Amino acid sequence: MDSLLLLGLAATLIVIVGLSIWSGARNKGGDQAKNGAPIVAGVIIGTLVGGSSTVGTAQLAYEFGMSAWWFTLGGGISCLVLALVYVVPLRRASSPTLVGMIRNEFGPAAGMTASILNSVGTFINIISQLIAASAVIAVILPDLDIVPAVIITAVFMVLYVVFGGTKGAGMVGILKTILLYIAMMACGVLVLARVGGLSSFVEMVHGIDNPEGVPFFSLFARGAGTDLGAGLSLLFGVLTTQTYAQAVLSAKSDRAGQGGALLSAFLIPPIGIGGILVGLYMRANAALYPGLTAKTALTTFVTSHIPSLFA
Repeated sequence: MDSLLLLGLAATLIVIVGLSIWSGARNKGGDQAKNGAPIVAGVIIGTLVGGSSTVGTAQLAYEFGMSAWWFTLGGGISCLVLALVYVVPLRRASSPTLVGMIRNEFGPAAGMTASILNSVGTFINIISQLIAASAVIAVILPDLDIVPAVIITAVFMVLYVVFGGTKGAGMVGILKTILLYIAMMACGVLVLARVGGLSSFVEMVHGIDNPEGVPFFSLFARGAGTDLGAGLSLLFGVLTTQTYAQAVLSAKSDRAGQGGALLSAFLIPPIGIGGILVGLYMRANAALYPGLTAKTALTTFVTSHIPSLFA
């Protein structure tokens, strides 16, 4: 850790929290159902693309290679289905929530069941983001226990939700997408530059000590059932979670809702590629990084090879 790294981190947090509060305050009490396609995409990407798409993807790639792409690839496919099949019917429904739609169609008992299942699914998703965020906090405070790290992350989540609203989530999502694209693409390019190009990278991966015989360049390295299941879980998760429905319901028109979902479908999958390149590079060079674990593959690479302020 050095002062420039801390300065960059503090500046990023201040900008994100400040933008969330500012944009949310501007729209308190107002009609948020007038967002354009970029804001809709910002809400979707800002929610779907987080620790699991970056820290988590590098972690899984460290262990299984290309199959780590399923989170961002599945997210892109899910957004494509959302755009082409579900946006218009959702906007034609008589309720602003998915649970309300189910209740109106099938009765109170079905509505209550859907509400419970929706809440459980949301909590599971939040847990994965909390765990991924703890890997980032470990960079700043390496001796901090997991529980305080999770609490710090949760506090930022609360600020984001309470002050932001849909507009705030969308605007922060746009900023977050820009930052993640720059960061993950830079990591991927840096990996290829360090090894001497794509062909050298492939050769490096083939040389990894691999007693388990993991097919690192297969999308089904964990088995077709597991990896296809991961893709399907993304599909069902996106189509049944209120956040993504809220994103398209907040659009000013059907076209804006579809455009935002299509933009998300196009932008999400490439983010995972940078994480895969980093994960496999760190696996191949693990001996150079004492104490390296799969979970810290991305953060270790960033702090080791990227200038501090940008890192």
